[in-house]
Amino acid sequence: MKEEIRVLEARIEALEKRLEKLERRATSTITPEEVKAAVDRAIEGYLEKECS
Repeated sequence: MKEEIRVLEARIEALEKRLEKLERRATSTITPEEVKAAVDRAIEGYLEKECS
């Protein structure tokens, strides 16, 4: 029983950390420049793959 409790406590802790990460990501804002840079990288990667 004690082992099961320890396992559940570890799972809860891992889920709390994951939730914190998701909350930070949800509150961060993405700038238009970051979107453009991500799209540019995706296009470059696609073109490199298709042209090689």
